Amino acid sequence: MVALAFVPLVLQALAMLVDEGVHHRRRGLGAWERIGHPIDTLTTATCYAWLLVARVSLTSAIVYGGLAFTSCLVVTKDESVHADECSAAEHWNHAVLFMLHPVVLGVAAWLWWASSSTSHAILVALLASTLGFAAYQFIYWNGPWQRRRSR
Repeated sequence: MVALAFVPLVLQALAMLVDEGVHHRRRGLGAWERIGHPIDTLTTATCYAWLLVARVSLTSAIVYGGLAFTSCLVVTKDESVHADECSAAEHWNHAVLFMLHPVVLGVAAWLWWASSSTSHAILVALLASTLGFAAYQFIYWNGPWQRRRSR
């Protein structure tokens, strides 16, 4: 059953690779996105971190629900910028990411509730890879080598 959890995780990772590796590199990112995208990623990392420190309980699940809901809202904040700057293919890719985001957060909650050593290891890997991706986003897009766009 745990193997099924990997399906949305892998799909999200692939969609993020396309977003970063194709769409963002093709058009570059404006100032809002150079800061905003790592913030999106950090809201996701916060969800995973909570699951790793919280005991399994109804109260902890409610807190997680609030964190997950906030993350789902935050990742949509750039859509007014995207409306002017993205291709149809990038919009579609974002739609896929928006659909997968709550599913992946739900999978993480399910793994946490399962409380197995395998589930814990997967959550640790999710947190580590998400923090690594946030660091990449911030460093890569804000380094002096990046072309600057006003928006």
